[in-house]
Amino acid sequence: MKVKVNGVYFLYFNEVVISSTLDTVASTFSILARWDPDVPGHNELFTPLSYASVVFYSDEDKLIATMTAVRWTVKATAEPGLWQISGYSKPGVLDDCQIPYNMYPLESNKKSLKQITERLLAPFGLKLVVYAIVEKECNQIIEKTVAKPEETIKNYICSIANQKNVVVSHDIYGNLIMFRPDVKSKPKLKLTPENTITMELDVDGTDIHSHITTLRQQSRGDNPDEAFGNININVKSFDDFDQDRGQTFKVSSTDTVRNPLVKVFRPTVDKLTRLSFYDTNRAALNMRGVELKNIRIDFTLNRWEPISIGDIIEVTNPLLNINNTVKMVLESTTINESGESKTMSGALVLLETFTGDEPQNIFG
Repeated sequence: MKVKVNGVYFLYFNEVVISSTLDTVASTFSILARWDPDVPGHNELFTPLSYASVVFYSDEDKLIATMTAVRWTVKATAEPGLWQISGYSKPGVLDDCQIPYNMYPLESNKKSLKQITERLLAPFGLKLVVYAIVEKECNQIIEKTVAKPEETIKNYICSIANQKNVVVSHDIYGNLIMFRPDVKSKPKLKLTPENTITMELDVDGTDIHSHITTLRQQSRGDNPDEAFGNININVKSFDDFDQDRGQTFKVSSTDTVRNPLVKVFRPTVDKLTRLSFYDTNRAALNMRGVELKNIRIDFTLNRWEPISIGDIIEVTNPLLNINNTVKMVLESTTINESGESKTMSGALVLLETFTGDEPQNIFG
């Protein structure tokens, strides 16, 4: 692996780890290295709060990731030790910062998701790339959205995107991207017990439900303090008492979707905020997709494969009760290089995690 720091090649390091996840605004990296102020690139990288640009390439000069250093750790000892420098992709700053005060008010009227996002990215010098598969959703005009002063820019953007089933992520160039995995695309790799070091099935049934219901609160007027997209308010009944206003909660609409993979009765109910602009059925489908992330396959390889988050991967492993070849989405990857080896690990999730379709049973 090759590393450039502020445009200068950084030649000496002990270990590099890069981790990427599909629905986050940034990959993360970590470098272990010894500081030598006489070596080009060291002073730029090892100076705390320099926020140096760190760009990673393969040995074949193919771009891997465009990052920013944000954390510096070292112990002062008689024998100079190793520094650990870590950071994230350039859009990671959106998860650390709120909307700047000079961009107030926090209300946007008759703007699209694309327009709102591009305005918020401009002060950071970041660019937005919208994939064709979600272009329609990103260009739809939204009547009104309101951010909260304390919420991060990333959370505000994602709260709107989630309602449109749009995934917010990043690319290797440091751009923010909006897309959705193309589950009909050609698989990039087939994993079997013979070509992996390990393959592990992890199913957490505690956060998976048989019946997923979302309900919409009957409108009592606009509340500018509420942000869109928050559907994590659990309610026990359709007539939950509103302590703040002394009123009884009334339901205007409700939808329930089933997860056929769950064979016993395990219901859950969530409430949409009044200003949420998507319907209860779309909300329930989105919630089912989130729950499906609790069904995953983790794998490790003794090599790097030319695969990226969002790619379609085929899996066959009778030891995991997967006897037939199934297609899954690559949700996350971690590549590691040290003086001794190169390894790659990743996590796969069901296709329906991102499509909203009824999940198919991959077992048996």
